[in-house]
Amino acid sequence: YKDDIQTNSDATLPVADAGPDQVALQGETVTLDGSESYDIFAEDSSSTGGIMFSEWLQIGDLSSPVDFVDSESLITTFEVPEDAAGDLAFRLTVYDAEFNDDLDTVYVMIASEATIYDIQYTTDPGASENDCYPSPLVNKVVTTSGVVTHKIFADHDTHAETFFLQQSGIDSWGGIYVHDYDISPNVGD
Repeated sequence: YKDDIQTNSDATLPVADAGPDQVALQGETVTLDGSESYDIFAEDSSSTGGIMFSEWLQIGDLSSPVDFVDSESLITTFEVPEDAAGDLAFRLTVYDAEFNDDLDTVYVMIASEATIYDIQYTTDPGASENDCYPSPLVNKVVTTSGVVTHKIFADHDTHAETFFLQQSGIDSWGGIYVHDYDISPNVGD
């Protein structure tokens, strides 16, 4: 979260929580979830978390505007525009019954689909001796798929899983090691 440090030091004010940053493909439906926003001192805190009104606003990559299903709901969806290329940014503003407000921002990074071969294969030796045959997709957000053929136990310091993902039908340039904090696949997945 780039903007999730709360500057709200008054416990009677509402707190906006736009949810975690996400990764999505063009054309995919994205759910923005601000339901963890709250105002603990509101009279109606049991049903709405004390939030009386909320509003989602797109603030990043305005060249690819989105259409929210309901921009005034704490939870809303939209379809990623086919021309979206950069990160999309959205601001959630929440208000309590006294019209006090708070803001939070969430980012949706636009990924492209790539095969493992696309990620791995290159003839570029790199710019220096420390840059050994870098992927042509370095610094890009991509999604890929394959079969988990090997798993290394979780790193106890970081709680991350490491596993080998193989692209079916490809022997050379068809595998990658993945170090991930969110998923824990099994061999064969």
